[in-house]
Amino acid sequence: MDSANSSLVIFDFDRCNGLFSNSRVVKLSDSSYLWGLAFSPSGQFAYSCSDNYIFQINIDDLSVDTVAIYDGFISPVGFSCCQTSFFNMYLAANGKIYVTSGSGVQHLHEINYSDSAGIACDVQQHAIYLGYAQLRAVPNHPNYYLGCDTTSSCACLTTGINEVTSHDFNFSVSPNPNNGSFKIMYLLPQNKKESWKYLI
Repeated sequence: MDSANSSLVIFDFDRCNGLFSNSRVVKLSDSSYLWGLAFSPSGQFAYSCSDNYIFQINIDDLSVDTVAIYDGFISPVGFSCCQTSFFNMYLAANGKIYVTSGSGVQHLHEINYSDSAGIACDVQQHAIYLGYAQLRAVPNHPNYYLGCDTTSSCACLTTGINEVTSHDFNFSVSPNPNNGSFKIMYLLPQNKKESWKYLI
């Protein structure tokens, strides 16, 4: 992504040798910097955004559709700060794309049907209330497991690290520190019995 001239450069990726090829430039704006970038689960669409627009790019023909325009919402509600504009994007395991803001705000935007063309992708602005201020915060990590492609000569790619299938008892206390009001979360191994005791 080239923020300076608001263009995306899209490449083909060879999963067998790790090389990029077939670069194509897609101009999204004449004047706005681009921030976020995420692909839909199928890879059919890429999404990018400036402060005020979310763009959907069809990977097949590189056509561009503006699927959202910032609606002017301010967070927290009733204050003069801050704009819940668009910034980082993250494709989650549920197939939705979550979008943060460039300001410290209490809401996230979401794209509910990111594999649907045009406004059918259903961008919901400031749809998720977090209850606290966050700034540009969504996970940003590579997709380590590309899944299997039976049409490829290297059908399945993995990291070579076996997945851990057994888990120890884990718990967390938040917030920490706290003023006596806190939440305890715990994860039990599947089909295991545990007892919970606490002292006051």
